[in-house]
Amino acid sequence: MEDHRGAPPVGDRGGGRGHGGKAAGLPEVHSAEYRDPETSWKEFIDSYPGMEALRAAGGNPLPGYVEIRMRPDRFTEGDFRSVEAVLKPLPEVEKLLSGGEAHPRLLRVSRWMNVLLWAGFYILCAVSFSVFYLQEKARATFLSGEFDYLRERGVSAQIIPFSRAVGTALAGGVLSLAAMAATVSIFIALSGRLPAFSRVIGPAAEILAFPFLIPWAVFIPASTILSGGASLLGWRAAQSRPR
Repeated sequence: MEDHRGAPPVGDRGGGRGHGGKAAGLPEVHSAEYRDPETSWKEFIDSYPGMEALRAAGGNPLPGYVEIRMRPDRFTEGDFRSVEAVLKPLPEVEKLLSGGEAHPRLLRVSRWMNVLLWAGFYILCAVSFSVFYLQEKARATFLSGEFDYLRERGVSAQIIPFSRAVGTALAGGVLSLAAMAATVSIFIALSGRLPAFSRVIGPAAEILAFPFLIPWAVFIPASTILSGGASLLGWRAAQSRPR
């Protein structure tokens, strides 16, 4: 899952709420929250205790700002540039902070990491399917005598592989659902106990957002279909072997 924190905070000295509203309306932006100078100062003191002397001369040395969070699916260098292009010309915007020169490189690294993770996921799926296939082939070969016994007593030759495939598919679907539930539970538990985990991965509530529900909705039927398909292919390979 990619993190959408760290999008450009916008310096401000008076029109922050209006600029925050304008930023929140951009298609690339997930949320935009204005922090007034007093809130900004309190956050600074919480992060760097003992620095109260900076305000001893009078006045607040920190401006207000708008914290912008990008949408997870729009967390790219081009989308950041689009947001900056809209905000830079606005009056009272003093500075845009988005990670400096290292930020584009980090985004590129993140993109390549996503490619590697997806590649690893596809390899894992292929290996799992191969294991299921070999397992079902071995079972069908081992139980060939029992299947012949059923055929001799009038059980249709088509019913046997079909019923085995349905049973395997249902088992795969149930296991996938259990794996999904365990993943969500662990994620929510870690997010509640380890605040740093939420800052890196993202808020736990977003795992139920629509962009993340689509992969979950695809994962369970796909696992069910692949499990049943492996059973049918294993049966066919076992039956084609000479006895």
